[in-house]
Amino acid sequence: MESNLKKNIICLTPVYNDWESFCILIKNIGTQFHNVEEYFVRIVAVNDGSVDDFETDLFSDINPLEIVSLKNNVGHQRAIAIGLQYINAEKFDFDFVVVLDSDGEDKPEDIIQLVKKCSKLDSQKIVFAQRQKRQESAIFKTGYFFYRGIFYCLTGQKINFGNFSCI
Repeated sequence: MESNLKKNIICLTPVYNDWESFCILIKNIGTQFHNVEEYFVRIVAVNDGSVDDFETDLFSDINPLEIVSLKNNVGHQRAIAIGLQYINAEKFDFDFVVVLDSDGEDKPEDIIQLVKKCSKLDSQKIVFAQRQKRQESAIFKTGYFFYRGIFYCLTGQKINFGNFSCI
């Protein structure tokens, strides 16, 4: 039973066809928070128009979990934005939203550190985790290198973070 003294965290993650990784992620989140009494965690997944079927039975033992299904694939950034809009419009009993990818790159054991850092800043700033090493193909890394360069030339801002954040 959730207590009023607990801080409520909603973990938001987009999912596109990789339900196996998503299942691993939410089980790992459950493991991380199993004996942590100061936080109550819920998961909101945005099904980004997956063409692969997913078995809701896989997630029946995970509570609370909510899957918001989109009719079409809109890309992970827009799926995150839609998820944030959904949480803002439909959820009122949360202290933090943690955005993370469902592909295994973002580690659930870092969620508490993000939340604590956000709390230290009186929840006035969004806290981003900085990934030290990407596990991507050489083609992706090359394309991302050029993307970052073009982004910097157009905006004067450097991109050195991903989606893993606490709001």
